[in-house]
Order: sequence, then C-alpha cells, then structure tokens
Amino acid sequence: MAINMARNLEMENIIFESDNRDLTIALKNRVLLAEADPILQDILEAQNHFKNAVFLWNPREGNKLAHELAKMRFEECLRADWRFNLPHNIRDIVLKERKSNH
Repeated sequence: MAINMARNLEMENIIFESDNRDLTIALKNRVLLAEADPILQDILEAQNHFKNAVFLWNPREGNKLAHELAKMRFEECLRADWRFNLPHNIRDIVLKERKSNH
C-alpha cells in the first residue's frame, strides 16, 4: 500500500519503514522468503519505479503513523485529501511524534 501511495504521489526518492525485520532484510538483499514470495516479488517489481527506494526496519513503537495510515487505507476510510485535511487520529499521532522528537 505504501508503495502504491508513493507511486501515485510521483515520489522518486523514498524510505520505506516496516516493523517486519525479516521482510525488510529480504527486501534490502533482494531475496525471497518462501512464506512471502508473491508479496516480495510485487514489492521488488514496484521498487523499480523509484529513482531511489530504501527499506528500513523500525520497531512497531516507532512506526505508529505508517501503521495507522495503512490500517485506514485497508479499511477504505482514508480520504483522498488526507494530506491536506488530516483525520483526527492521524493529527494526534503527528503531534505526539513531533513533541517526542523535540
């Protein structure tokens, strides 16, 4: 989902973070994992559409915003204008993360 969003936003240089360490390692090394082969193949193919795409592991605690956005997208409740009109739960996470980074 994040890859499709980045492609739709015509991003060229992007960092993708995941809380799945095995998946992140497989993507960084461009190897397949038997239990996730179809997903990895799709991601690796989509990666070719970016000038520079990096995959990093980040523990779940540090990935709340991405997790919530993916959940909302999956549940089809993320509006097309979400970047300009933040849903309350997304705004709350952004504000909380901003405070913790200062």
